[in-house]
Amino acid sequence: MPKGEVKRGRTMQQRLGVRWPGLAQRMTASVMRRPVGSRLRRIMLLRAARDGFDAWTRGDLDAASFLDDPALETRVEQSSEIPVGFDPVYHGAEGHCRVMEIWDEAWKSWRGGVTDVFEVGQDQILGVSQMFAEGFASGVELEAWGAGLYTFRHGKLVRLEARWDVDRDRLLEAFARKGIEVPPAARATPTSPS
Repeated sequence: MPKGEVKRGRTMQQRLGVRWPGLAQRMTASVMRRPVGSRLRRIMLLRAARDGFDAWTRGDLDAASFLDDPALETRVEQSSEIPVGFDPVYHGAEGHCRVMEIWDEAWKSWRGGVTDVFEVGQDQILGVSQMFAEGFASGVELEAWGAGLYTFRHGKLVRLEARWDVDRDRLLEAFARKGIEVPPAARATPTSPS
């Protein structure tokens, strides 16, 4: 997609964030300070997650990464059924963007969306997304689930633990083994993303 078209898809928050990342980080910090479980916080986190995912799917990595701290550490795990060649760890905004580029490069086409955002703690959220991809050479279609445990400090993303799996329950169980509590109701696999 041409750069101009990529930018046209930006939300007002993304336009502000790309232009003035410090302002966006302060706004994010104020949302993260709201009480865990507050309706407003949940709505704002879900919207931000969906906006960030949409930026990634249209190739607008600037809009997908303006909250990244320079010292961001991105860790990636995947099940054996997902044929994407990730390294286990990436650093900084460049590393975060590289993870998104590697996913993009692995598929002829793909689409998806955020299905859930769980508040894990005051400065942590777990975002879950469903993706559908078509392989380049094989043409095989794959349904995959992705989840990212996002840790923020002062409105900046400082750590991302990402995992991909073809089985949503197994994906969430991998985070549960790390001590991340996912509500039992979330274990029921939803239908395709909106």
